[in-house]
Amino acid sequence: MIKCAVFDLDGTILNTLGDLHAAVNYAMRTLGKPEHTREQVCRMIGDGVAKLIERALPEDCVNLSAQALGIFKSYYESHICVHTRPYGGIKEMLESLRSKGVRCAVLTNKHEQAARMLAEKFFPGLFDAVHGGRAGVQLKPSPEGLVLLCKELGFTPENCAMAGDSANDILTAKAAGAHAAGVSWGFREKDELSASGADFIADSAKELTSYLLSI
Repeated sequence: MIKCAVFDLDGTILNTLGDLHAAVNYAMRTLGKPEHTREQVCRMIGDGVAKLIERALPEDCVNLSAQALGIFKSYYESHICVHTRPYGGIKEMLESLRSKGVRCAVLTNKHEQAARMLAEKFFPGLFDAVHGGRAGVQLKPSPEGLVLLCKELGFTPENCAMAGDSANDILTAKAAGAHAAGVSWGFREKDELSASGADFIADSAKELTSYLLSI
């Protein structure tokens, strides 16, 4: 059995789309730029906040990236839990894994301070580590963050599984040598997960729990 289960955050354990959508559009509206639909913002998420804002701005407004990012961060930090909620069964999944001796952690491209705040609010005491975007560590799909996280917890990636809703999560796991599980309820489609080489794709937290306890 694996010794550690590592989870992506946005689109995997938490549905954060509503608050991210609102913050992106607040920044665009403040700067007089076009706003975006929820579906459009959903496609922009996954590569860190700087890339999210870069994608949200018109192509000829790259000079506004730093200003837009500052506006976004300020708004998001004060509206981080307006719409955000856990996906069904996630808390029960984490409790089940921990009861079997599997340690649980988060690895996300989201800014680390925001990731820690959300993890503690919705899943207090259920994660042994929460790693997010931070200086000096490459974002997913680089395996660097996962390797460092496993080292911190005292395991090798071979003893761990990474679960997430996007190609970035699957590619990270594969590059590090960990098991790779996709989830179908997040911000990307099953086809993307399959094409990235997912070892398993879960349609529910219960299915993911069973898979993680079987490897």
